[in-house]
Parts: sequence; C-alpha cells; structure tokens
Amino acid sequence: MGYNLHLEKIFNKLPKDKIELRKIELSLTDDFKKQINIFKEFNSATKKLISEVNKTSKNATKSWDKLVKQKELLEKTQQTGYEIEDEGNDVLGEVMDAADALGVNPQAVEGYGELDKVQSEIGEELFNADDQLGNINRA
Repeated sequence: MGYNLHLEKIFNKLPKDKIELRKIELSLTDDFKKQINIFKEFNSATKKLISEVNKTSKNATKSWDKLVKQKELLEKTQQTGYEIEDEGNDVLGEVMDAADALGVNPQAVEGYGELDKVQSEIGEELFNADDQLGNINRA
C-alpha cells in the first residue's frame, strides 16, 4: 500500500497537461487503428467486387462474341428463308394460275395444302428471326 501512496504522490506532482496529452495520443492511436481496419475491410471487399466484375465482364464478352456470330448466321439464314419463301410463292402462284385455267380448285391439287402449310411456317419463322434480330440490335 505504501508503494501506491508513493506513486500517487509522484503522479500528483506531474503536470496535468502531460497526462491529458498522453490520453489524447492514446485516443488518436485507437482512432488510427480503427480507421486502418476500416480501410483494410473496404479494400478487401472492393478487390473481391472488382474480381467478380472482371470475371463477369470476360464471360459477357465471350457471350457477346458468340451472340454476334449467331446474329450473322441468323441474318444469312433469314435471307435464304426469304428466297425460299419467294420461290414457294412463285410455285403457289403457278399452281393457282394453272388450276384457274383448268377451272379446278387449287386446293384440290395434290401437295398444295402441304406446300401452303410449310410456306406459312417459313413465314412465321422469318417473323421470329426478325424479332430476335431486333432484340440483338437493341442489346
């Protein structure tokens, strides 16, 4: 106990402003440590996010390149489809003209119904292709 009394007398003789300065220094040190930890956590989270964005970006680039190739192929296929559709319209027109000249219902001609059905399906697929190309162009 005497030891504590002796220390207390020594501390009482020390100027108060030095003790307060030490408290301030300790407080600032704690603030620095806290801020350093905040920065480290933020940097870690940011690095992780940037890594994920880079990975997603690379995947998106690969997907975009594939989409561009598919678009080009779809455009070529669509053009071929329009040509086939035109040829089908010509054949259907010739059948209708020939049937009309003979006074026969064109639908009674063998294969007319099937050609008409397939022709409609091609038209529908061309419409779908056009819709998809529009979606790609908007992307």
